[in-house]
Amino acid sequence: YYEVSKLKEPIVLELGVHEGFGSTVALLAGVNKATGHLYSVDVAECQGAIKLYENEPNWTFTQSESVAFAKQWDKPIDFLFIDTIHIYGQVMQELVNLMPWVKKGGIIALHDTISHPKEILSAAYDFLSRYPSEYRFHNFEHSAGLGVITKL
Repeated sequence: YYEVSKLKEPIVLELGVHEGFGSTVALLAGVNKATGHLYSVDVAECQGAIKLYENEPNWTFTQSESVAFAKQWDKPIDFLFIDTIHIYGQVMQELVNLMPWVKKGGIIALHDTISHPKEILSAAYDFLSRYPSEYRFHNFEHSAGLGVITKL
């Protein structure tokens, strides 16, 4: 919420919605404060989230597999939140396909870095090793973990 709410008219992309009680509610509150837009993507129908947010003008939900969606994405991103299936290849492909769209100074948040380190952290470190001077990474080791990448 905090990082999104301080941006000006942010474009936020959330991969992984579930029922919309976690990241969606926080990201949408930040987007609404900053007069931006939240695009949420999930492979599931997410009927709970749709019921909660269907009348929100700053929210768009798309049911899609995240890598397929990422390959078609064509908007600059201020904040990218990744919380999909915790498989190395999946996370890597999400990063590879969406990082070019993240603006300089943009943020990428990776959820569950502590509960799935081999999959999520390994993908993040391997991706970032390709671009050592273009990104800064910090892993917050609380709860299930939140990795935060800033595009320099």
